[in-house]
Amino acid sequence: MHCAHRIPASRGPLVAALLAAVGAAGLPAHAQSESRPASAGRIVKAFDFEERDFNPLPVPFGWIRAQNDPRVPRDRPGFPIWNGGKLNFTAPAYSGIGTVELPTEGGSTSLVLRTGELGVFPDADYMITARVRTDGLTHARARLVARLIDQQGNPITNSESVSELILSENHWSQLAVVVEGLSPEAVYMQIELELLQPEQQPRTHSIPKFMVWEQDFSGSAFFDDIVVAQLPRLELTTAKPGNIVLSNEPPVLEVLIRDLTGEQITANARVFDVQGNQVDSVVLSEGSRRVRRDWTPSLAKFGWYHADIEVFTKDELVGIRTLDFFWAPPTDRPENSRVFGIQADATRPAIADAIKPLVEGSAVGYAAINVWASDTKPEDFQPNGRILQTIDKLVRADIEVGIGFREVPIELADALAADTTAVLDVFASPMDRWNAFGGHLLDRYGQSTARWSFGGAPTEEPASKLETQTGRVHDEFSRFVPGPVISVPWSVERPLDPVVAQRARGVQLQNTGSSRSSSMRLLVEDWINAMTSAPSGADDQPVLSMVFRPASTEGEGFETDTWTAAGALARKALAFWWEAARSGYPIDQFQLLLADAWTLTPGKRAQVMPTPELHVWRTLSSRLSGRDAIEELDLLDGARVLLVGPRQGEPETEGVLIVWLEDPLLGEPELTLPLAMHELTRVDLFENETTIPLEIVGELDLPVHRVRVRRSPVIIEGVNIPLARFLSNIRLTPDTIEARSGIHNHDLVMTNPWSYPITGRLYIVEPGGYTQGAGKIDRSWEIAPRVVPFALKPGEVLRTPITLSFSAGELSGTKPLVFDVEVAADEQYPLMRMNRGIELGYDGVEIRSAARSLGDGAAEITVSVTNRTMLAQNLDLVAVPEREGRARASISGLEPGATATRRFVFRKTATADTVLIGLSVRDDDIRVNTTVTIP
Repeated sequence: MHCAHRIPASRGPLVAALLAAVGAAGLPAHAQSESRPASAGRIVKAFDFEERDFNPLPVPFGWIRAQNDPRVPRDRPGFPIWNGGKLNFTAPAYSGIGTVELPTEGGSTSLVLRTGELGVFPDADYMITARVRTDGLTHARARLVARLIDQQGNPITNSESVSELILSENHWSQLAVVVEGLSPEAVYMQIELELLQPEQQPRTHSIPKFMVWEQDFSGSAFFDDIVVAQLPRLELTTAKPGNIVLSNEPPVLEVLIRDLTGEQITANARVFDVQGNQVDSVVLSEGSRRVRRDWTPSLAKFGWYHADIEVFTKDELVGIRTLDFFWAPPTDRPENSRVFGIQADATRPAIADAIKPLVEGSAVGYAAINVWASDTKPEDFQPNGRILQTIDKLVRADIEVGIGFREVPIELADALAADTTAVLDVFASPMDRWNAFGGHLLDRYGQSTARWSFGGAPTEEPASKLETQTGRVHDEFSRFVPGPVISVPWSVERPLDPVVAQRARGVQLQNTGSSRSSSMRLLVEDWINAMTSAPSGADDQPVLSMVFRPASTEGEGFETDTWTAAGALARKALAFWWEAARSGYPIDQFQLLLADAWTLTPGKRAQVMPTPELHVWRTLSSRLSGRDAIEELDLLDGARVLLVGPRQGEPETEGVLIVWLEDPLLGEPELTLPLAMHELTRVDLFENETTIPLEIVGELDLPVHRVRVRRSPVIIEGVNIPLARFLSNIRLTPDTIEARSGIHNHDLVMTNPWSYPITGRLYIVEPGGYTQGAGKIDRSWEIAPRVVPFALKPGEVLRTPITLSFSAGELSGTKPLVFDVEVAADEQYPLMRMNRGIELGYDGVEIRSAARSLGDGAAEITVSVTNRTMLAQNLDLVAVPEREGRARASISGLEPGATATRRFVFRKTATADTVLIGLSVRDDDIRVNTTVTIP
């Protein structure tokens, strides 16, 4: 049964267009009761219930009350005969004066369009819309139902479409359902208006035995302006399973447009990229009512795309069909790809049929398959059933399978008097109580499937209860499964319990939108601490899984910030993978799962469409599986730079760099240094490869790679591992300079990451202006020695003492720290440059300055000073303008945490003048300098 959604006022242009067409049709009041040929136009039938002048009956012409009635006979428990739908000409209508009222005096109420009143084409699609409001209801709800009927008057199986249940007290809302022409035997359509009490409403949870249902004993639901409109038949697909196109050639979109109304139509198709930019469009039809064609949109690069078809008649939108797909290069699934996996729901037929291509398309080696839903039945686990057939296909494709039970089926929950969320409770009970719903799985897959998960939402059970439950389940499953991993969903915001984690041997952390990539380290550390503190056997290998969900499936429709969400997921996943790989535990004790990374097109012709995150997942799995984490490099402030090793069979010195901007406020800085002595390959999250050339720049012929760093991670392949580590580890310690006059002592640190001795020479060229040419050397900086020769054994760390000093007028802030280095290692490397920064300042105070113009060349400078030490300080301020003498002020006895403000007024200033602000600590040699600009 397909559930249509209520259409909010801000959406539904198609519905609005159809309603406008009703007015244009100009139907007389009585026309709603006459047989109307389906080919006569877009509006097939309209019911406005304006029958006061010609209908003496209590119900509208063509409609019957569908209550329980042994005289018919009609057996319909819960629909008592004393409830009856009726015309109402006194209650407020949506339009005109007539409406249909479905009252209740206890029990449910139904009004049905009589068979034969509404003929249809068997292969046409129809939309039925209605206005509805409720009055005086608390528990009961209203809904709209439509179904197809055959020549003998029997409902056609699986043709029914229902709206959501609605409570719309004292205001009109709109409901819409779509009935698709999939049944050749369809002759008629039947529409049903319903007021449903809770006992007759669709169930999503179990109920206790002998439950006393709440219900309303008064109140009504009102329906008005029911419109049946014929839709154009629209189909849009790539014809690839899951709409994942793995090819070096651009995808081909298959388009079908067919309209049986006789109206002239215009159809257009468009394609948008992940950032919402239209990349191509085509006019598919101008006047023709039938189009079947293949269209190859012009796509410049691999990626995720959103396509749509819009059909217009007389400038009114009468049909729309959308499609999401991704296009990726055809690459084989890498070995050791089981660290990355997907979660999928095999209880939904369309998804179950697409699970294997979704797994293969995402290049992962593991699939966690959910086999329980609210409507699951014992017969679903027959050997030839969809669930077992889906798992068998994955096993035959050498994909490791985990089996999950998200919620207790209602039938089982009713039998056990259990809540549908109490999955562990059910499995902790004797096996004969749940065997019909899971025993076949243990018999069939127990020897090949080690990982079993229980529950959907993060558990809130106390640790003591979970320990008992997981222990019972573990013991029971051990009869069938060697070393079962019993996983429970766990919130990232809940501290891990060591005993539960160890006893279950598996925890699935449920990532939330509020978690950040920086929190992944804490989660892995918590897991390691839990494993360390819990008692364990020698063969215990608990598994920590992190479950991610695509943000793009949480909202409605196509969003232009989808790319931002995909980048955020990539940062979190990379951070978790990195911490897991660096944890010291085997990487196969960790797992990254992407859950439900697809959507379904609406209706019974549903096809699976991937989200952008699924393509990102493919990139991460295909590029990182089988690699080891080596070192996080310090190459660019505000960015994460992760160095990853080679796969088996690749050169030992050639690796991968993963780079992204962690601080979103830094713009798009550029990483500029040589990462190898050849060109590199840059790979984005959609597997587009571009070349990063090795440039030779400047008078010194310095080799340079340039990498623009953004929030979205990029993968750089072909990096020289020891060279990148060598350059990253050149640094001064301490890495700050206190703003104090005199000589400062630091150490220059270098490390040899090669497996053999290296020699070379390092030059400290900044601070000092030596990168600017001989005529621009800054003599105010004295550094000794500026040239450091070195000879290092494999793995040796060299610390060379360095002294530096600077003038009292040096401004505080970040200073360039630049090293030129030449090294002989596996080859003789040319002179290379490493750019860093070093902070000059004083942590004991915080200075904030501002300037405002007073007019006629006058300006006021405001300086606020906060004491950040634990002792009172005596401070002196000086302000030095460009065009007149300096001014001074003192701050005496400034207490810890306190702030003092001083103001200076100058009479001879001009816009853009710079005023130097100097602060010194009395009886000390600390001096902090900053500037402020006259506005």
